[in-house]
Order: sequence, then C-alpha cells, then structure tokens
Amino acid sequence: MYSLLGFRTRGVFDISELNITAGDDVAFGTALMRCGGTEANGDKVELDFRLAICFRKIDGRWTVMHEHHSVPASERSASVKNLD
Repeated sequence: MYSLLGFRTRGVFDISELNITAGDDVAFGTALMRCGGTEANGDKVELDFRLAICFRKIDGRWTVMHEHHSVPASERSASVKNLD
C-alpha cells in the first residue's frame, strides 16, 4: 500500500521555524518545513520547503483562504549560465 505522495511508508513533516501574525479576523503564518519518507523503490528522500498560509475568521471560525508551498532555490540552480 502506498501513500498519497507515493511513499511506501507514511511521510513525515517537521516544522523547523513557524511565524504567525494574527489580527481579530485575519491571520497569516509562514514556516520552514521538511518532509521525508521512503519512495516505492525503497529510496529514502527528504525535501526542505517553505509554507505560507492565510486565514480569515468567518462566523467565528478560522478558515484557510490561501496556502502556498515553495522549494528554496539552491545556489547551483540559481546561478546564471553562460549561453555562448
């Protein structure tokens, strides 16, 4: 049996940094996170990523209005390549 992400075992999500800013009816949070697991072929993988999530209080309940995940660019992938 495989999980939603294609891992043979359950994936693991760790939060290394979490910041929350909240008002009376609007809030947002940012986090640095890592997920990992074992792929179907047995390879163990880990991925560092960033999370931003926005909430709005509607009828007294916090509701997710927007969620965004991104993978940090590495120095190697961000470098400019000479096309000449």
